[in-house]
Amino acid sequence: MVSKFTLNAGEFLVKLLADPAVDKRVQVREVVYARAGRKKLKADIVTYEGEEPRRFALYIHGGGFVSGFKETRTFLCGEFAKHGFLVFNIDYLLAPRADMRAIFGNIGEALRYMEVLSEVYRIPREFCVAGDSAGGHIASLLCGVMADPKAKAYFGIPDGMKLVS
Repeated sequence: MVSKFTLNAGEFLVKLLADPAVDKRVQVREVVYARAGRKKLKADIVTYEGEEPRRFALYIHGGGFVSGFKETRTFLCGEFAKHGFLVFNIDYLLAPRADMRAIFGNIGEALRYMEVLSEVYRIPREFCVAGDSAGGHIASLLCGVMADPKAKAYFGIPDGMKLVS
């Protein structure tokens, strides 16, 4: 007989690390940054109470391009926020429904939303990008795209946001 309730160690860690309540000063506000047809693309704005954000970090979750979601990286994004980052932790379209062109379109939408946030939070329109697994791959590709004006235009990456090292 198979138990209907199982929680393995990996699932437990994901639930624990996804809980911003681990540190009560981590503040997470979910927003809809774009729409893809009927699907709402959501992101978390992660800040730290008492720490004025001085710069942006765009965080892109992993999952082999076919799975994953932003909530599994909330704890990590909170750590960035403790050091003065406003972290824009995004969900994006996944394969096989989306190809890389669509995914990079999501990245462009996220950066356009971050332009608006720069005015609200009075942060320079400069950002660093980070991710893990597939998100790390997307982040590294984004660095290449940011260096090429034709690629930026092709993927709809706004000129207003600048990548910093």
